[in-house]
Amino acid sequence: RMLYRERCLATNRRMVRKYHSMFPDIPTMTSNELVTTRWNWNAAAIDDFDVEDDADDKGPLLLIDCRSKSERNVSMIPGAYAMDDDGDAITEWIDKYVRRIIDTDNNNNNKNNNNSNDNVDSGEHEGKSGSSGMQMQPTIVTYCTIGYRSGRDAQYLVDTLTDDRRGIDIGKSVDIKNLDGILSYSFVENAPPLIAHSRP
Repeated sequence: RMLYRERCLATNRRMVRKYHSMFPDIPTMTSNELVTTRWNWNAAAIDDFDVEDDADDKGPLLLIDCRSKSERNVSMIPGAYAMDDDGDAITEWIDKYVRRIIDTDNNNNNKNNNNSNDNVDSGEHEGKSGSSGMQMQPTIVTYCTIGYRSGRDAQYLVDTLTDDRRGIDIGKSVDIKNLDGILSYSFVENAPPLIAHSRP
């Protein structure tokens, strides 16, 4: 049984590398990293996990499921939004977390350069930590089964958020990453359990 599991993991890793390499500008997040970052997870916490409470407080990490509705009805990573059904919620998250950092940085730039209007540049940024007081860089993580559809949608988000109208600086105002997939997630020991339905 252990040998079969290791073979499945090895095959999955090869497929993940193959499909993620098609989107070289999109960094990969492993499922282990997601569990550690998203929930600060440990084995002792599993008995206290509540799907409904978790769904209400995503913090500065937005998880987006890029699979079909029929797949989401079978299983989803807790707290994820659907790429095709939850556009308004995704926009609200961007306004709440990403826009707040941009506005804060712009205000700080204006204060630091109040004696020289010519040097005010709303695109400047001092670094990822900013001054918003958040401990974590706002991050959007897309996922599908092994990474092709989520890589495609992550690239779409990058292209959309960096257009002339939005002007969001990827890597400074927000990170966008492609998860190694819900299949990899299912192999993470003591991870929050998958939920067997999509959001209403």
